[in-house]
Amino acid sequence: MNSEYYAILGINPSKGARSPILWNRVFKKLKINSKMICIDIEPKLFNQKVNQLFKDKNFKGGAITNPYKEKIFKKLEKKNITKSANKCGALNLIVRNGSKFLGFNTDGEAALIFLKTKVRNLSNKKILILGFGGAGKAICSYLSVYCKKKVTVSTRLNKSCKLIKKIGYEYISWKSLSKNISRFDLIINSTNVGHRTKKTPIKKEVIKKCFNKVFFDIIYQPKKTSLLKIAHKNRNIVFNGLDMNFIQAAKSFSRATNFKNLNYIKKIMKK
Repeated sequence: MNSEYYAILGINPSKGARSPILWNRVFKKLKINSKMICIDIEPKLFNQKVNQLFKDKNFKGGAITNPYKEKIFKKLEKKNITKSANKCGALNLIVRNGSKFLGFNTDGEAALIFLKTKVRNLSNKKILILGFGGAGKAICSYLSVYCKKKVTVSTRLNKSCKLIKKIGYEYISWKSLSKNISRFDLIINSTNVGHRTKKTPIKKEVIKKCFNKVFFDIIYQPKKTSLLKIAHKNRNIVFNGLDMNFIQAAKSFSRATNFKNLNYIKKIMKK
């Protein structure tokens, strides 16, 4: 490319990522001569492609999506990563600073901002987070600071148990969800199970054990996942990840471009 650009990096962001639409809307309105594009990267080509981008002076950074939030973290020096992102070990934003890149994570921040507006008395809720990938770690990091009770994490990978406990979160095994899930007030799906499919991250029988709970699925395609449909039928309150995605996109744009008027960015993006 002959001009400066940003990108969203993932396995297939070209199949529906919102960030390019939102960022380019602001670039156009502010008359900034730049753009955001999608770059699909196969797992086996990740290091090769990222190294090429780092050498390209026109590449100014951008968003990181599944499944590379943790892998990109390892490509940056820890001194160039924010404290909160270092804690969760995952990045969803990188920004060029001379010959180096700075690392951020706006997922957890955006999730907390959104949940504070939707869940009454959030700080006192018993929270269960499904999955412990890049987004899950970021959300855990922010909620654990804000909430009075320990955040609980469940993952299919039993090997994550020691790490989860070491960081300071509670842990319950995936197999024990059936007998434990009903004791939580807020269940958050941070996995990508359900994205553009009818699959559910946990068994339908387990979901049906919940009544009058809050279910938050960070997925927004489809707008109502199978998880949320089943939970809603059982008289639970449900939210998808559309607003969280919007908040993190606005914050990421602000940090990447150093344009400080966040409210104005949001106003443009909403149009």
